Order: sequence, then C-alpha cells, then structure tokens
Amino acid sequence: MKHKIITLLLSTVLFLSVFTLSIGTQNVAAASEEGIVTASSLNLRQSSSTKSKSLTLLSKGTKVQVKSIKNSWMQVYVPTKKKTGWVAKKYISVTKSATAKTASTTSTKYVKSSSLKVMSSSSRQAKVLTTLKKGASVTYLSQKTSWGKVKTTSGITGWVANRDLTTTKPAGSSNTQPVAETASTTTKYVNSSSLNVMSSSSRQAKVLTTLKKGASVTYLSQKTSWGKVKTTSGITGWVANRDLTTTKPAGSSNTEPVAEKASNNEVQYVTVDSLNVMASSSRSAKLLSILKKGATVTYLSQKSSWGKIKTPSGITGWVANSGLSTTKPAGSSDSDAVVETVSYDKIQYVTSDTLNIREEGNASSDKVGAAKQGEIVYVLQTASNGWGEIETEDGLVGWVNLAFLSDSAPDSAPTGGLAGKVIVLDPGHGGKDPGAAGDTTKEKDLTLSTAKKLKTKLEAAGATVYMTRTGDTYPTLDARVQYSKNKKADIFISIHINAGSSSANGIETYYWTSSKNEKELATQVQKELVESTGLNSRGVKTSNFRVIGTTTTTQSILVELGFITNPKEEKIIATSEFQNDAATGIVNGLEAYFKSL
Repeated sequence: MKHKIITLLLSTVLFLSVFTLSIGTQNVAAASEEGIVTASSLNLRQSSSTKSKSLTLLSKGTKVQVKSIKNSWMQVYVPTKKKTGWVAKKYISVTKSATAKTASTTSTKYVKSSSLKVMSSSSRQAKVLTTLKKGASVTYLSQKTSWGKVKTTSGITGWVANRDLTTTKPAGSSNTQPVAETASTTTKYVNSSSLNVMSSSSRQAKVLTTLKKGASVTYLSQKTSWGKVKTTSGITGWVANRDLTTTKPAGSSNTEPVAEKASNNEVQYVTVDSLNVMASSSRSAKLLSILKKGATVTYLSQKSSWGKIKTPSGITGWVANSGLSTTKPAGSSDSDAVVETVSYDKIQYVTSDTLNIREEGNASSDKVGAAKQGEIVYVLQTASNGWGEIETEDGLVGWVNLAFLSDSAPDSAPTGGLAGKVIVLDPGHGGKDPGAAGDTTKEKDLTLSTAKKLKTKLEAAGATVYMTRTGDTYPTLDARVQYSKNKKADIFISIHINAGSSSANGIETYYWTSSKNEKELATQVQKELVESTGLNSRGVKTSNFRVIGTTTTTQSILVELGFITNPKEEKIIATSEFQNDAATGIVNGLEAYFKSL
C-alpha cells in the first residue's frame, strides 16, 4: 500500500512538472492586456505560422486585446474587426491592462500643432465641432486607430488626430481653448487677395461672385476643405476654408466687388501677385501662363466672372475678372510673366496610374488617399524635397511626389484592368419598392447612394458606367436585365442591402453560373469588399436571382452590403465613409478580376 502511495505521488509530481513546463512554453498572457500595432500593416493569421491563412490586415495603430503568447507569436482579439487570430509578437506594443480604464479616462494631453480640429466622429469628412490652439489641454478618453476621443475644457467631446497630441505641454504655448464657433453667427474675413464664391463645394462649380481681401462673410457650415458662407449682399455659396480667417486683415476693405464690365480691347492691369491665364473660362482648364502684378493685358470680352484677354507676348486666354483693374498698381512690374514650374493654386494632372496622397511630404508618411491618372489636382505649396501639398477635386488635401504631376493632361486614357470596360450598375429596388427597412433607413436609398459613389470611382479608373436608375424610380427586373444587354455590358452588378435577424451581419456576393467566370468574379469582389469595409464575410454563394440568373447573358453578380435589420450594422452602412469603402472594394475586385484573365 505504501509503495502504491509513493508511486502515485511521484506520478502527480511528474505530471505537474510537465504541465508547468508546458505553461511556461506557452507563456500565457493575462487576458486583460491590450496592445497597439506598430507595423504599417500586419497580417492577422489563423494560427501561429507564416504559412497560416491571413484573416485580415491590421493597420498601424490598430488596438488589440492580448489573449496569449506562444514563442514569437501573440494571439489577439481585434475589436474593430471582431476577429481573433495570431500576429508576430514583435509588432505589438503592449500598452496597458484592459481593466485599467482609469488611465484612459483621466489622462491629460496637449495640442502640439498650431491648430487642431475636433471632429464629430473619427473621420476627416466629419463635422468640425471646434478648433483648439497649440498648448490647449484635453482629457483623452479612448483610441480608435489613428484617432483619439477627447473632451475639451469647455466640455465638448469629439475626435482628433493622435499625431497632433502630446503628453507634455509645448513650451511657450497657450492653454486656452477657443470657444466653439456657432455656424449661423460666425463672421469670417477673406484673407487672400480675391476669393471666388462657388455654387457648390467644387472648383468646377459656377462662380457666383468674387470677394476682395477683408470682405466679411457669415460662415454657415463646413464640408471637408470647403465652407458654406453668406455674403453681405445676401449671396450664399461655397469658398475654400484656407482663404478665410476669424480676424479682419489689417488695411483691407469690407466691400464686396461687383463684376466688372470692360469694353473690348481695353487695356487692363493685373492687381494680384499672380494671375493664371487659362485655356477656357474654367479653373480646371489648361494653364497657359501666369502673369505677375502690374502686367498689362488687352481685355477682349467677358463671360460671367471671367475675362478673355491677350497678353503682350501674344497668348490669348481667360482670367478671373477680380484680378484685373483699369488702373496700374503702384510699384508693380509691367512685364508678362513666364510660365512657372509650380505656383500656388496651380492646376496640374496626375501622370502615374495611381498616385498616393500622404499626410506629410515624405514617402514614409501615412497614406490618406490616392489619385488616378489624368485627375486634376491643385498645388497649394511645395517643399524643397520635391513634394507638394495638393487638393483634389473632391476636397482631399495631402502631399504627393511632384514628379508624378504635369501641366498637361496625359494623352493616354487610364490604364489598368477597367480601362475601356462597360459596367452596368443596378441599385436594387426603388420607387414603389423600398426594399428592406431598418430603424432609420430604407434599402432603396442606400443602394442608390452607394451606386453613385461606385460609378464615380469606376469612371476614374477608365470604365464606361451606366445605371439602371439614377433616382427614386422602379425599373422592373426584366427591364434592368434588358438595359444591361442593350448597353452590351462587360459586367452587371446588382447592389443590395441584406435583411434577417437583428444579430445577422456581414457581406455576401452571389453569382449564378461558373461557365462565364462568374464565380471568379464574385470571389474577387467579395474578398476586396471585406478587406475594404472590415465587415464580416458571409462568403460567395449561388442563386438564380432574376437579375443575375438564367435571364441574363452578361457576366453578373449581386452584392449584399451588410444587414439593415441589424441596428449596429445599419448605422455603419448608412455612412458615406462605409459606402465609399464598399465602392473602393468593388473597384479593386473588378480590377483584380480583369487583370487575372
């Protein structure tokens, strides 16, 4: 009996020793640890091996919860992706314990940039709640990728870019926080020599009037880099925010100019520091020359706020009337300027297939967007390292390598898998058929707004795009199929929003037959949709839907972009940000598909 007891004890000790060694090898982490991704992009894998399937890519700054550690691998849960997987341990910086919430809610940080916008959500396109000056203190509440949720000293809660905050108050800075501006009562002033008021937030919109330096406006609202204003004469329109200030410039006039009407062949003078001479009466036209202050021109004719002129060197083109006067400015040059390499507000064209737009003027800075070949950009400023700050037609501001810009539009059409392809988009439902309904939205509205964004992106990639409906109408299912046949479409895409239980979630893509490579098409689109939006993948499926089934001869797929019946997912898919991401995913999927043929 004694011998059996000793044997049992020895066995128990041996088991515990092996178990302890096993635990030591696994190096199990406390479930409460949190971390941040430090690599620019990091694969989240199914298991702890580089040969394992990649579940998704994590961007720099993504927040994770550490589950366990195994040798050089770390098992993590990603709240934003709702996925658990394995990553390389060296690319995760363990920040704090998930249970230690007090630190995140009470930590004080300071603004280190000259000014910092507080946004209503973690997006550059969100509403600006207020603007903080350098040195202003905030209470840091939480983090979401590169954004931080903060509370200002005046009680405003919103989102700011983490890169503009520091834990140490900048030397010589003020700790005061500006009062939040009230859009309906805020007065701002023009701080550029002249400022066009446009009919919409686009440089290609109609010019309603032109304001001189010092003119006052009532600031109504903001949309990306544009501001909606009302002039003292009652005109409401859009202006570039960078040309406004809350302080009236010294020695400026508060009057709003009236459009000049000059007689033919009258001599006029350039009154601004530089004046672009364009090929036609549009800011998006080709730039012919740039005139300096005091240069003389022969005024030929007028077209709204534009004047047709002839320079002393014989160039005939169009200029903004606000930059001309019948009186020569004192102390100015009478010479006609030569075309400059780069000028403020100069129009240039993208020459590469895709040009990355970055937060700062270097190749290692974070990417904020991209421009396609042939797109127009406006050069705001240049740096000595060959980079320039630009603004795109849709208002995105960032830095690009100037080597990939040109004064002339590229002769060739956009290259790539979509160039020359005919795509028909079918926004599901419409008119009398609302489709599925959520708490606050209808399927027919979401499919249409997404399709319009997709159309813009496909056309930028070189495709010819048609839509079965462009408004709140209801084409029959057979009419949609016939429309696609009439247009001789290469691809037909029907866009829908799913319905089910309140917990159902994710994206799925349908096709009908493999004989037309539809399975490959659906697979590529589904993959890129999930990658771009971050929603759960429900996979690729087959179904004989009327618009993609046996009635059609075109390669056709149907996408279900999330569940409108899931309240949480409904809020996501209703945002412009998600719809743009979904459109990008579909474009990427189509390009990958065509390039694989």
